[in-house]
Amino acid sequence: MEHKLEVDVHAHWSDNPPVYRLYVNDEMFTERTFGWPSYQIYIKEHIHCDLETGVHTLRLENLDLSSRFELDNFRINGCVVNKNLRRSNGVSAEWRFIVDLINGNSTQNFVTVKLEQVSRPTPLAPPPPPPPLIQKSQPNLALHQRMRDLNNRAAKK
Repeated sequence: MEHKLEVDVHAHWSDNPPVYRLYVNDEMFTERTFGWPSYQIYIKEHIHCDLETGVHTLRLENLDLSSRFELDNFRINGCVVNKNLRRSNGVSAEWRFIVDLINGNSTQNFVTVKLEQVSRPTPLAPPPPPPPLIQKSQPNLALHQRMRDLNNRAAKK
């Protein structure tokens, strides 16, 4: 069923106009350069897409690391889902939302059950260091103590 998603995109930047992409369920709908003064202007994005009943994802991808974006007034079919989604942390941010239609195809009965921000690891971040290796020459004192306790209990019986 076709739905109209609307969201206000605010950008905070200083030197070069940033570029962002908006996705719904891994399908890119918008790639845009934000070339207006960030303190005065925001962009109202209108996305028309087919969404079945269920969980869906709205994702903002920031292609310029020196800027950040905020999304406000997320609406579906004119109904406010969330007034303030807040900002993207670094490269991208995701929000999950649920489409639940009462009476089948009535857009007036749109209900959102949950909207949550999902943190995504930054693709440019280095991988975490591997866990330290335990060398065989180092005794595992906790294990040895547990074995001693078990042996003492068995000897007392």
